[in-house]
This record gives sequence, C-alpha cells and structure tokens, in this order.
Amino acid sequence: MRRLFVLELNEIPLRVFRWHAENNPGSPTARLLEQAAVGESLADEDLPRDLYPSQSWASLATGVPFEEHGVFWYGDPKPDRFPLYWQAAADSGVSTGVFGTLHSSPLKRQCVQKGIRFAIPDAFAPDAETVPERFEPLQAFNLDMTRANGRAVTSRTPWRRYAQAPLALARTGLAPSTSVMLGRLAVEVATGRVNKERLRVGQFHLMADQFTRLAGRTDPDLTVFFTNHIASAMHRYWYANFPDDWDDAIYPPEWARRFADEIPYAMRSLDHWLRRWMTWVERTGRTMLIVSSMGQHGGDPVDTAETSTLVVTDPVRFGRALGLPDRFSIGNAMVPQTTFLFESSDDAGQAALRLNDVDVDSLDLQVDRHQNAVTVSYQSLPPEGTVAAEKVVIDGQVLHLDDAGLQRLEVEAHRAATHHPAGSVIVYNSPTASVPNAPISYFGIAPAILSSLGIDPLPHHRATELRL
Repeated sequence: MRRLFVLELNEIPLRVFRWHAENNPGSPTARLLEQAAVGESLADEDLPRDLYPSQSWASLATGVPFEEHGVFWYGDPKPDRFPLYWQAAADSGVSTGVFGTLHSSPLKRQCVQKGIRFAIPDAFAPDAETVPERFEPLQAFNLDMTRANGRAVTSRTPWRRYAQAPLALARTGLAPSTSVMLGRLAVEVATGRVNKERLRVGQFHLMADQFTRLAGRTDPDLTVFFTNHIASAMHRYWYANFPDDWDDAIYPPEWARRFADEIPYAMRSLDHWLRRWMTWVERTGRTMLIVSSMGQHGGDPVDTAETSTLVVTDPVRFGRALGLPDRFSIGNAMVPQTTFLFESSDDAGQAALRLNDVDVDSLDLQVDRHQNAVTVSYQSLPPEGTVAAEKVVIDGQVLHLDDAGLQRLEVEAHRAATHHPAGSVIVYNSPTASVPNAPISYFGIAPAILSSLGIDPLPHHRATELRL
C-alpha cells in the first residue's frame, strides 16, 4: 500500500500548469512537471446538459457515469451503492482525512465511515459540523465566505468579513507566515490596491494552512484536499492571459492589463503550498496525485455584459413565491441555483411540475429533479414592460423583490472561460507511476486510487491503465 495525498484542483487543464511553469521556470509547479508523471483526465460521457463540476467530481469519485449515480447538482442525494473513492477507502479501514472535497456533506450522512480521522466537508454543506468539532467555527466562516462569493458586488463580501477569520481560528491556530500573508491581502483589498476577487485566494490560503496542520497532526494514509480558487480566476479572467483563443477582441486592452495578474496570482498561491506539500510527501513516503475532473478553455462567445442581476437571497421565501407547498427544506447549491428538498420523491415530482409551469417575467428557470431534490437554476432577464426593476411578476402577480426572496445586485464581472472535458492528472513521488499518453477517462481515477491503497476496485469500477 502506498500512502496517498489527493489534491483535487477544480477545473485546471494541463495547459495552465505548463503555461505557468514556462513563465516561472524556478517555481514548484515547474519542478513538479519535470519530476512527475503527467497526463490529462477526460470527462468522456454523454450528459443531459453541459458539463458541471458537481457532476464531474461525482463521476470521477464514484467511477460510474451520471446515468448511474444521478448526481448533477450539489444538493442531489448521493447514492449509497456507489461510494466516493475516499468513502470506500475509509470503509475498508484505511485512515482517511478529507478537507473540502465535493459531496462530503452533510457530514452525518457522508462521513460516517470507520476510517475517518478528520472531515471538514465541502463548502456547500448545510451546516458547519466537522470532525473534530473544534473546526466548526472555521467551517462556519468557510461557508459564510462561499455563500457570499457570487458574481455580484455586494456588502456581503467586503474585507471586513474576511478579517473575521482570526475569530474562527481561536481553537486551531494559524501559522505566522499565513497570518502575515492574509493580513497583507486584507489591507490591499481594503485600500483598493488589488481586486476584491482575490479574497477567494485568501480563503484558499486559510484552508490550506488548516489542512496542512491537521494532516500533519493526524497522519492519515489517505488525505484529500479540494480547492476552487484557480478555477474561479480562470472563469473570470481567462481572456487577460489567453486572448488569442478568440478570433476577435472581446475586452479592451485596458481590461486585459488590469486583470493580467489574477490567474498568475492564483497559481503563485498554489505554488506557496505546493512547495510544502511536495516536501511533506517526500519526507513521509507518500505519493501525491493532483487531479482535475475537467478543465476550462476560451474561445466561446461571451454573453453581453450585464449591469445588474437577480440573486435569490431568501430561498424559502422564493419557493413560496413560486407556489411551492410549505413542506420543503433548502439544500446546498451554488448561485445561481436553489435546491429544494422534499419529504418524498412524489412530493418532489409535484413540485417540479409546478416549477416547470410557473411564469416569472425577470427569470429564466431551469428545473432538475433527482429523487427528493429539485434544483432550480435561474438566469436573470431584463424587467418587462413598466414593471420597476425592484419588482418581479410571478404568474401575473406583481411582487416586490424582497417578498419574492430576491435582490437585484450590480454585476462585477462575467465569464471569459467555459467548462471543457479535458482536465489534469499529475502523479508525484511514486516509483511505480504510469500515466498513459492518451487522455485518461475520469472513470479510471477512483479504481487507480483504491488499487494504490491496496484495496480491490469495486465491482462497478472500470479497468484503467493509470497506475499511481
């Protein structure tokens, strides 16, 4: 059995690793690519709609396609018969620690395996429960920051909220170097020297610090850490570094100059921890697997820039305004989505029928149902007729936005990169690693992980040429 550290980097194509290494030849990323076995992952399945991270990570981590596991949105129920790779490992007795990996919430359902040493669930958890409990204030802060990080400019995401992080660390501590780094970033954002979006990178530093300390203290045989901070920067600012992906200019030169350092900054932040993690796996005899369930690319048309957008701020009130019955609860979802949970699949089916029939003048709704979960994705539309921007019309009834659980906010940026099936597979510090030259189906990642831990792949897993 090889001890394993799985670093789940959301949506990073191999192209970005190589681009960063070429521009920074002395960086940890450059050394990693020189010494590791490197390849591409591939999300190779037919889907009912566009590729999405909550679906792609579910397919990768279970090793089965969407049509079998059924998980597309964050709030969709996870099937017991297709455990995630880290659940299967922990259930086999492998000591396991997970930090932020998708579909690790709710904790009392997802993290009950006997081998769990620590579990700080994903950032879409319905509550702040953790193992051990002393990390609950940190998780509460993490959830608060994630819920506040939408596309809109809002008072919910200022540096003041970010500066509350020390209160969440009263029982867990923080490395002095991380404290200095976070303090410097807070000042730079507060004074307007850097873009507010960099607070997402600050959140990554905070979580990476806590993961590193916790993994070192508990020493599990399998550790898993997930981050989205680079994907977030790529979605917004891809054009600033890769303008040639488009035939025509989509942003003016001053826009590109202004945001040219956002993706590099996110990658340098990864380098800061990658250097430590590479040393850690070398010293402890671990193998590090860096994997993305898909990637991003440019070149697609960019939507016309919006000046404002509608955001659901009170999902319960929003559901009632749409005509849902009172008996529902709210599941985890990412803006612009809301997930409604019902007591039964029949109730969810009736709710989905209602939501498919409802007419909202300022929102385009997309309704998806999985078992007892109904996820409503929404896209803001311009107000119709003489209805004020502060109001919405639902089935002919004019409501103030507050009464409908909505708020109109100024948009800060729209996307410049979109999802792409090709991700990354990088295996470091393994004498037996074998990564095929051809893209690796993401269905082969889970069985390769289990095999490296000395566990037989599960009956539903596919054969894979990947060796860790």
